Amino acid sequence: MKENNLNVGVFTASLLNKVNQPILNWDLGAKTGKGFFSTHHSCAYLELKIYKAVSEKYEYSKVIWNAPDTEIIKYHESYKSEVENALIFFTKYISALRGESIELTFEVNDATFDFTSHRFNPFEKAAIYAIINCFDGEEEPKYRQGNIQTLKGNLKRQFEYDTQLRK
Repeated sequence: MKENNLNVGVFTASLLNKVNQPILNWDLGAKTGKGFFSTHHSCAYLELKIYKAVSEKYEYSKVIWNAPDTEIIKYHESYKSEVENALIFFTKYISALRGESIELTFEVNDATFDFTSHRFNPFEKAAIYAIINCFDGEEEPKYRQGNIQTLKGNLKRQFEYDTQLRK
């Protein structure tokens, strides 16, 4: 017999439970949220917009990548797959919670991270926090905007430095 561990990292996803009622009451109109995930080894920020998928031919959930990501992908290749994992999870979560198939459109409108991050799937967790923020209505702490701007500046400077080294 062979046994494999399933590293599902359910803590962040389990936090969705606190917004079950707003999710159930949601009319599928546009919602926006901001998610910030930070630990000693990892930090990421993501802004999302969520609404019902509208298509004339077929209905599928989809992601629209509005945030520039060249700098992010250079240092964190799994950025998009981490975000997509969270969005797929939420699509399944809301469908199970409501007992019907729900197709959504997600817009990623801003993203950044600490380029030294190397653990804990930071964008997956930031996406879950952004989804929660869509429904809990909590205001982002004012100090966090400074943290986000610092992360963006550090990422940009590192990218420019690395680009200059290649020339």
